[in-house]
Amino acid sequence: MPITYQQTADKEIHDQVRRKHSVNIHELKRLNFEEYYFFGENVQALGFSPLGLAGFLGTIVALFNEVAKIEGDLSVSVFNLVMASREHAAYACPFGLGVKFYTSFTDGTCVISANFDSPVIDDGREKLYKFALPQSIEATWKNHRILAEKLCAEGKQRIEHLSFTDYLRLAQREDNYMLRIKNSTIAVI
Repeated sequence: MPITYQQTADKEIHDQVRRKHSVNIHELKRLNFEEYYFFGENVQALGFSPLGLAGFLGTIVALFNEVAKIEGDLSVSVFNLVMASREHAAYACPFGLGVKFYTSFTDGTCVISANFDSPVIDDGREKLYKFALPQSIEATWKNHRILAEKLCAEGKQRIEHLSFTDYLRLAQREDNYMLRIKNSTIAVI
């Protein structure tokens, strides 16, 4: 079964996420991000999902590094926070590995930046770009803004209306892209 996402209004979960990621949340607030949505990411049957063994292992790791709970049907819900910069029409998601920034454009272009080691995406055909480098949140945010501004100078327009649906579309687009790469690599072997 696929990974599903759902907003959560559970104040106890909100407080747990705030405590777990307090340092990164504080840094993002200093950079003028505000709390936007808390959500749960649900993976069926302890990670037995389209992500295969990597999904299973990732789910087990998440149980210890994230705010997570095992549901009665053995699915696992991992809870996170999306933060937003309305000034820059960008999202930030702090989680166990670090922080990812997302900006989307009206022509379908998506830019993602991570402040930790992660696979890079540079696909002009898909209009999907991801840059990842272990560095401070502030340095990653600065580099992300520079790239977004460069794209704006080339005539692209940011999607100014931020929404949970838009954030999910961007995150799922990255996940689906990485899953296609993983599956095509397995097919070649």
